[in-house]
Amino acid sequence: MAGEIVSGRAVSSTHGDVRPLLARGRLVTVDGHPVCAVCGAAVAPAAADRWAHLPRGRAFPRGSRWFAPVTWAELRGLRSFSEFVARYPWTVRPELCGGVITSEADWREGGRRLRGFSDLLTGIRRRREGPGHGWLGAAIDGPHST
Repeated sequence: MAGEIVSGRAVSSTHGDVRPLLARGRLVTVDGHPVCAVCGAAVAPAAADRWAHLPRGRAFPRGSRWFAPVTWAELRGLRSFSEFVARYPWTVRPELCGGVITSEADWREGGRRLRGFSDLLTGIRRRREGPGHGWLGAAIDGPHST
């Protein structure tokens, strides 16, 4: 890369090998956005495992679904690991998630644990909302006013 720039050879941002510049396995950013490892132009995540050059003058997409937090409500609706990767591609890309990726086994185990945790919370809420939740509920709720 550096040789191409020093030699003065023109490097176009229309090349086909669009990938972000990494240092020690981490994404390198300039002015708050990733840059292309080949030409230095601004790049943004496209489809899973793909990057695209940003058109000149266009701001880096800050509200991208790519970087949205993983929520339990959305995870419940995902039926497979491939659906998970399509929705949260950054979780399997080491350059975007600090080097720690989510494997299919991790995804399955995480889903199992979250379902169990959700079931426990649902049970606790039902007991708490039901009649006569005992002295602990009264201590937490305080005196009831009518």
